[in-house]
Amino acid sequence: MTDRWTRRLGELLRPHRLPAPPSAVSPLRERHPALVIGGTLPRGWEEPLGARWALRATADPEEALELVRFEDYELILIVLEGLAVRPPDLVAAIRAYRSTPILLVGEQTHRDLLAEALRAGADDYLPAGRPVPEILLILGHALTRCSLLRETAASSPTQRDFLTGLLTAEAFQQVYRPALTRSRAFGERLGLIRVNLLNLEGIYAAYGARAGDRLVQEAARLFRAHVRGTDIVARLGRDRFVLLLVGAPRERTGQVADQILRAAAHLRLPEHPDLRVTVRVGWSVAEGEEDPLEVAERALQEAG
Repeated sequence: MTDRWTRRLGELLRPHRLPAPPSAVSPLRERHPALVIGGTLPRGWEEPLGARWALRATADPEEALELVRFEDYELILIVLEGLAVRPPDLVAAIRAYRSTPILLVGEQTHRDLLAEALRAGADDYLPAGRPVPEILLILGHALTRCSLLRETAASSPTQRDFLTGLLTAEAFQQVYRPALTRSRAFGERLGLIRVNLLNLEGIYAAYGARAGDRLVQEAARLFRAHVRGTDIVARLGRDRFVLLLVGAPRERTGQVADQILRAAAHLRLPEHPDLRVTVRVGWSVAEGEEDPLEVAERALQEAG
């Protein structure tokens, strides 16, 4: 990132009253619901996307931030190819102003940047090399997931666990049931991971409530760190958690479950270096008519 961009980003993120829009970025007479930032869209995408969204494109990140500040968009596409700044920095800057769905467009070779940008607040990823009909399907599902996530986040505080900020069991069901219905109707892939903290009660008894609560919070952060921004993490009970990986195939779901199991073995609290947490994991994917949550529960019990 250039010094000029760094200064500009800091200026834009600094709290202040918004001035009148500059003449170079005057308000649009006609609403442009989709903004494309960075390089050009992959070949063949513009016509079908343009039939559904009025596309406005800019390769200049500074202009993009000005547009985001003063105009409303239903969708933001960030094309990684040819982007002049790091995608995570641009996503973070946009998130300072808008909760608009942000989808990344790029090749698999951009995996590290994609992961960073998703952690910074992007909602999903559109692979550049896929056929247009498949992209439209992925895009439609991604926007539906974004809408569900934002509706849940904006709902009553009782939808969020007071200690971890994760979804509650009730809120999880409100997201999970429609996702399972879409999976069965359209074949959308769905991965599910159940996690239990087995010795949590003993930790509360031996180290006290403060240490126990801190451990639960750190475990929640660990789970969130291993999934995308569009995936769902919920706390079902005192020591019970679930992760819903929308669009994840069997291989990725198993990999995430293994990563969580290994990472949890190293979970520590600085104030209690001798504290150890025991984790059990079970996972499944949506296949046929079986409920993947029930399959994951059985796998969790068998893992013991």
